[in-house]
Amino acid sequence: MSFTVLPFSRDSLYSSLANRFATAEYIAARSSDFLQAAYLAGYLERLGAKTILVENDYIDRDYLTDFASYYVTCFEKYDSRCKRLHFFSSTFDTASFERWIRRRSDSDDLALQKAYLGFIVARPLPQTIVGRTALKTYEPDGAIDRRYRTLRTYEVNLFGLPLRVDSLAYQQQDTVVAACATVALWSAFHKTSELFHHPLLRPSEITADANTVQGGTRAMPSSGLRVEQVCAAIRRAGLEPLAQSVQKQTLLMSTIHGYLEYGIPVILLGRVEEFSYSGHAITVTGYALGAVSAPIGEQTLANVTSIGRRIQKLYVHDDNIGPFARSVPVAVPVNAPDYVSDYAPFALQAQDANGVAQATFVPSVFVVPVYPKIRITYSEAHVWAGHLRQMFGFAGVDADGFEWSIGLTSTQRYKTLLRNRAAASVEDATRLTEGQPRFMWHGLVKRGPVFICEFLIDATGVSRSCPLLSLVWHDTPTEVIFKSGVSKFSKVAIERIYSKLFADVVYQ
Repeated sequence: MSFTVLPFSRDSLYSSLANRFATAEYIAARSSDFLQAAYLAGYLERLGAKTILVENDYIDRDYLTDFASYYVTCFEKYDSRCKRLHFFSSTFDTASFERWIRRRSDSDDLALQKAYLGFIVARPLPQTIVGRTALKTYEPDGAIDRRYRTLRTYEVNLFGLPLRVDSLAYQQQDTVVAACATVALWSAFHKTSELFHHPLLRPSEITADANTVQGGTRAMPSSGLRVEQVCAAIRRAGLEPLAQSVQKQTLLMSTIHGYLEYGIPVILLGRVEEFSYSGHAITVTGYALGAVSAPIGEQTLANVTSIGRRIQKLYVHDDNIGPFARSVPVAVPVNAPDYVSDYAPFALQAQDANGVAQATFVPSVFVVPVYPKIRITYSEAHVWAGHLRQMFGFAGVDADGFEWSIGLTSTQRYKTLLRNRAAASVEDATRLTEGQPRFMWHGLVKRGPVFICEFLIDATGVSRSCPLLSLVWHDTPTEVIFKSGVSKFSKVAIERIYSKLFADVVYQ
């Protein structure tokens, strides 16, 4: 039969993922070798999965490209066809589904769409069985401010039935055509291809592009990518890599927040304690904010208290664990070698769907694939926020309780935000029609629930000459104090300390 309908359970998931190399019993017995399958079982249980529908003969383009690049020339005869597993939060049987697809009904289609949780492609390989996967994220929780900024909509056609799921593609590395850095890039490219309209590459293509920078080993089987190879693959996709070593003073959480606000995934390269601190790569896809600063996190630089300090968890695509795996900042392990512990500000401890601790990852480098016109980095935007914070102090504004949020945006998104405000001001109306750079850093300054001010930084400009575009006040008492204090200083003196453009903005 072309499809199979099963009640969801851990056993039925394993049997649906199984193939002639890896039976359901083999997967269950060797759980340490199939951590991704166990993670997905727990994840789907948390999503409320009730039914699995298996497409028994499915052609997956990502796997087919990898098959043609490597597996087809192996002595062992690997299959070129996959299975695709669909998950629903409703209960139905084979007869019901056959009736639904043969007799179209808007109400039935709507009910199936509402219950649709996403899909997993099962690859016909001996161990790396989890292929392209797109599953829903957890529903909003009042106690946890979860923000998944990197999602895109995947259109699914199931025997003529149109379905959609908002997710970001994930897959397990096979260490043949795709090592961990390759699949981290592959996941990130799923979103950046939508944002910046570059071709969506297959894992084998990414590995080949990365190996235009020659490493010490052969391209395939792939044993992993160096930082410069990751950067080469990003450039081959038509983007520019922002790669920076992670140091004690690195504003890592704030940087992640800044780029995720536009939807750009951040790739972290680092080392895993449980694997003798061998190299690994993960893709950051979201974060969770707490009401107060996280117990372990980043430092404060230039007296700018960033919203990134309140990030309690990151949600990451970790091919060793699964999609949207929760990662909590923890202290760097005491047994870490000096070349790890001397630099890392914190480690990330991954958790499975039930909150059980998994591997401990220590970041060493972050890489962000950005559009070439995005030239000002988050750290440079933070520097100018620090200058603005210093001006607040000069002017007599008590800014100790201010929280700063700096996120990448575009002029289209920003002007949409202005139009959507409940009561647009005269200044808002002016900015709606004025020319702006395509990409900007949008800064928000708050004290608790009070909106103090906002500022824009030209992300396409030159940091040294001051990319600050505007400063808009929203709290009148603070504005009065600031302008009164600034008036006591010579504008020429401020120009000499910072720049003329900076002085023009603060004295406007």
